[in-house]
Formats: sequence, structure tokens, C-alpha cells
Amino acid sequence: YPCRDVNHMVWVYMGERETPPPFPQFEVNTLPAENVAPPSIMMEEANWLQNMEGDLDSGHLDFLHSRLTADTPTPAGQWSVFTGDKNPRLDIVPTDYGVYYTAKRTRPDGMEWHRINQFIFPFHSMITGGTRAGLRSFVPLDDEWAMLITQNASIDGPLSAEERNSDQFSDPFKNAGGFVTRTSDPRSYFYTVA
Repeated sequence: YPCRDVNHMVWVYMGERETPPPFPQFEVNTLPAENVAPPSIMMEEANWLQNMEGDLDSGHLDFLHSRLTADTPTPAGQWSVFTGDKNPRLDIVPTDYGVYYTAKRTRPDGMEWHRINQFIFPFHSMITGGTRAGLRSFVPLDDEWAMLITQNASIDGPLSAEERNSDQFSDPFKNAGGFVTRTSDPRSYFYTVA
């Protein structure tokens, strides 16, 4: 199969075309290597579409990643939001490559927060994040297992040595207990204890 090694990832075209389609021009593939973090991989015991649906559902933030009140402390090792507005208004734009949309919420201070997300055929998503670019790929293995590959990058310059060596990149599932011990079953690869 034709392969390309780009920014810490090996991309393989496994289709039937004699000439592969153009290489994907995701930001994590076009930025300089020093701006891009190594991938984070997690095996998920669920259908890939079910997992992607959760990624694309902006409403889940207000329940799964939210505090009960504005003064509730953020759980250790996790991120959370508090908007007070649990009914995001969506503005959806279909594209040739999938769809992009914004989920708009009104914060308690009256400002509006837009969570902008893209779904890119066949199984990728990109969620905005300030000066960060990110790509999440939900690779199906079968009807019940999928592999989530996440790759992040800085759009405004190289990642610092401190960032590269942080748990976020070197051990992203440390707070969830890390990975189970690998066995001969490929589903045990990158399967988290949690």
C-alpha cells in the first residue's frame, strides 16, 4: 500500500484506486513538524459512528464537561466549562467534504461562546481551540470496536520542550489509569484502564 510519513504519523492508502486520492491537507499535515505533537491513540469499545456522534454533539459539553455551578471547582486533571446556557443554538453549513457548524451559547457575563466543529468524510472531526489545530480520526475496526487517533498542533509556532514532555502528549491517559497490559488481542492495544 502507498504510505506517507508526515508529522509523526504514517498515512496509508488502502483503497482500490490505481492512483490514490490527493493527500489530506489537514493542518496537522501541513504545519512544520516541530509544531505538531505525536498522536494520542485510544481503543474504544463502541461502534466508530457512535463515538463520532459524541464528538460532534456540542450539547454534551454542558452535561459531561460542565460544573453544576460557576463556583464548583474543576475536577483534578480534567477540564470543564460553565456557561449557564445548556441550549446551544446551532448554525450548520453543509460542504463537499462533510459539514461545519457553530454551537452558540450565552455565557453568564453576556458574552457569546461559539464552539466550532467540522465533520470531514469519512471519519474525521476538527474542533477549534484558540491557537491549536487538532484532528480526531475515528478509525473503524469492526462493528463494535474503533480506534480514536488524536493529533494536536500549534498554529503559531513550535511546541516548547515543556509542552512536548507534558503528560498531555507523553501520557495522555495517565489520569484515567493508563493503558491495560497488551495481549495478543489487537483490541488490547491502546485500551485504557478506565
